[in-house]
Amino acid sequence: MGWARLRPETHPREDTGRDDGERLNRDLLLALQRGGRFYPTGTVIEGRFFLRACFLHPRTTHADTDALLEEVRSLGETLLRRA
Repeated sequence: MGWARLRPETHPREDTGRDDGERLNRDLLLALQRGGRFYPTGTVIEGRFFLRACFLHPRTTHADTDALLEEVRSLGETLLRRA
């Protein structure tokens, strides 16, 4: 596994302002944690806020990571519609 950057096609590009993407990531983090199925954390890299998932359980599968990514996509689309 490695780094992955996800941004819905409808989300503004970086050059329109980084605050939008960081706000979305913070909102996604809270929504994911409140959902109770996934518990990612946030991290700051070079002054920017990112979602962070750490997989330590030896029985974690690709299906588990796919489910997390699908939840991020789904919640992200919901949050963008509300904005």
